[in-house]
Amino acid sequence: MEGAGRRIPRDAELGDLPSSVVETIVSFMSISDAVRAALVGNDWREGWKFAKDLDFDKPFFDDFIAGTNYQLDAVVNSIMSRHAGQVTSFNICIPEDIPDDVPVDISEGISILSQKEVEYLTVNVFRNVCLELPSAVYSCSRLVKLELEGCQLGSALNFNGFPVLTCLRLADVAVDDDVLNSMISHSPQLQQLDLEFWVDGNPVEFHHAAPENLESVYYQCKEVCRRPLRLSGFPNLTHAAFETELQFPFLLELQFTGVQWRSCRLEHLANLIPQVQELSLNDLAITSLAYGAVPVFPATRLTRLVDLELHLLDIASDQMLSVAFGLIRSAPNLRSLGIQIDQDDVNPAAAFMYLDQQLRLQRPFRTISTLSFENLIRSDLEFEFIETMILLCPRVETVHIKAFEFIERADERKLHRTLRSKIRLPTGASFNFERVDRQA
Repeated sequence: MEGAGRRIPRDAELGDLPSSVVETIVSFMSISDAVRAALVGNDWREGWKFAKDLDFDKPFFDDFIAGTNYQLDAVVNSIMSRHAGQVTSFNICIPEDIPDDVPVDISEGISILSQKEVEYLTVNVFRNVCLELPSAVYSCSRLVKLELEGCQLGSALNFNGFPVLTCLRLADVAVDDDVLNSMISHSPQLQQLDLEFWVDGNPVEFHHAAPENLESVYYQCKEVCRRPLRLSGFPNLTHAAFETELQFPFLLELQFTGVQWRSCRLEHLANLIPQVQELSLNDLAITSLAYGAVPVFPATRLTRLVDLELHLLDIASDQMLSVAFGLIRSAPNLRSLGIQIDQDDVNPAAAFMYLDQQLRLQRPFRTISTLSFENLIRSDLEFEFIETMILLCPRVETVHIKAFEFIERADERKLHRTLRSKIRLPTGASFNFERVDRQA
């Protein structure tokens, strides 16, 4: 500070600072703060050009764009054309305030951005119209994190992935299959992959080996759309959420040999994600694992799995129950089990029989300490299922219960009373009944 004191008079005002100091200060500001700082004095008027974090979010829209005929793209393109220096992060939100019939084009701004060594790029579109992004996005070779929502990406020539990308999140993004596979397979540093699809499509697969550093995968198909995931090996995956049909390419080859019936998809899954610690599956993923024989005691173990969540598990289906119990028994160190219950079958006799068989095996799950059950509507099979699970978990410490989101208040109270009277917990275990939030 003593050296700085020699250069700047102690009685100097903000408007008197040297331009180099102004540039340094502004480089740590958001674009909104840098624009406001332009009011300090003449030396600050051009300071916004050196802001490294360009955050064109909803507050920016409300402060600077609202009332200007929704000219967000014109403002962004103008700022980018006059910006000087590098950009660390670029975040833009296209809010629903902009009518769908008003065109938005930030191609010029993105093209300039691709030359500024941007590391963090986020584009969120909350309109019903996709935002078209230029191919210049593929030239952002220094990207560490790429997050796109509601966008459309064009084709790419000579695109070989992002060499230092660690996080890729695509939600409702229209992109060519080959480009998507290149983003994943040719980004060797990729650690986190989140994919959300809103329309049907071809199975997503990795033409080359999955990145060895990949630790987290979240794959979801929204509503009723279908886009399967064709699995390959994930040797270091620790967190996985699959909400779609799972496919296994090597099983497709086995069907021509006449020995497909010997293959267990559950054990193949365990071989592909041997390090997984947290695993979440929905009904489509569970059903896809039920094809073929499901052994009572799987030979391949998920020894590191400690947290398992099963969403929309049809407890009236003995086939889906076999997958659920197979997963549990394949995880000798499981600590937490969460189940979102579904029930479609009007004649669940086979399910009652299956639950009774599980008790007769006398092979309890001694490591599970937390059980969670959601989506209850007060059926006999639900009570039987919960009671069976508690009996199989003699060391359970906490049982969480939550009713169906749209259950009537009176039925919710009856469910609570019935559970209290029917369910017997091990000594020292606690029962937590979570009320449905009526204001949600």
